[in-house]
Amino acid sequence: MKYIGLIGGNDWEITQEYFRIINQTVRARLGGLASANCMVYSFNSQEMVNLQTLGAWHTAGLRLAMAAASLEHAGAEILLIVSPAMHREVEIVRAAVRTPILHIAEAAATKLAAEEVTCAALIGNSLAGEEHIYAEAFGRREIQLFHPDQEMRGLITKMKLEASCGQDRSEHGRREFDAFLDSLPKMGVQALLMGCPGIKGVIDRKNLPLPVYDVVRLHALAAVDQALA
Repeated sequence: MKYIGLIGGNDWEITQEYFRIINQTVRARLGGLASANCMVYSFNSQEMVNLQTLGAWHTAGLRLAMAAASLEHAGAEILLIVSPAMHREVEIVRAAVRTPILHIAEAAATKLAAEEVTCAALIGNSLAGEEHIYAEAFGRREIQLFHPDQEMRGLITKMKLEASCGQDRSEHGRREFDAFLDSLPKMGVQALLMGCPGIKGVIDRKNLPLPVYDVVRLHALAAVDQALA
């Protein structure tokens, strides 16, 4: 089994989610008390969020590159950036190591292509750069990726924060988001992509109009596939 190196996300909760999925999947596949060969490099979440808020993405990318080099030196054979948004700086990280980096968009596009999905809507937060993150992998497989407009992204981000804090949601906002979801099949969209774990608290209604794919889960499962190959 290869060693998986996790470069910690914007918060420890998403790192924990990766660690849980990877280890549960390894145990399910190998049986007994099996768990993954896995190492984690974690950051101070507040510092990383501050850098992103200030637009200092390059500086945040350099920190990820340092973490990747440390994990490589420790023996990691597969590297994962445990933050969908930080994949916008993946080239900085790749330049710092020889160890292959499993890109989140590659994992998602591979799954969608295998299930013959040709158009998907990305339901994420309001951070910029999502188009760049997914464009190459989806374009090579001729999968169209639909992005909500900035106003809808803002609403989704607001609803995500309300769900994570246990706050009551605006009924108007809920109706607006539900109407948006219901309109997607008419535009040719065949699937929903959950862009980050917090979106689970937003897409929580019954009878969703489209199948839902969790990009974090797809990313973690792809890591297990490579580790056990």
